[in-house]
Amino acid sequence: MRKLMGAVVGAIVAISVIYGFEILNHAVFTWPQMALNDPLSMAAAIEAAPMTAKVMLVGGCFLGALAGGLVAVRIGDWAAAGWIIAVLVAAAGVVTIVTIPHPLWMQIAAVVAPLVAGLVVQGASGAA
Repeated sequence: MRKLMGAVVGAIVAISVIYGFEILNHAVFTWPQMALNDPLSMAAAIEAAPMTAKVMLVGGCFLGALAGGLVAVRIGDWAAAGWIIAVLVAAAGVVTIVTIPHPLWMQIAAVVAPLVAGLVVQGASGAA
């Protein structure tokens, strides 16, 4: 039960961190107007957004997977929990890039960044 609780709380932490970064991103940077129900409008807005804003979105995925993974491992006392969170965040990245067109580098980073966070969590947890 503890392992499951760790994974659930870790997923909630990951989602919260990613969402927090998105809110901060929109508060700090001026994003072009977009229709949230129109993927092409959102793609145009992403393309026109400042590079720093795009990097911050990817960084939020990394930090969300990192924080969520660390919490999951700590609560669940189970090294695999960090990988579960990393894979969940990477899967969410795949869903996002399939739904909304992104530049190629963001597509790659949406999958790679959470997996790199999984490696960091694995190293921090002492798991081999």
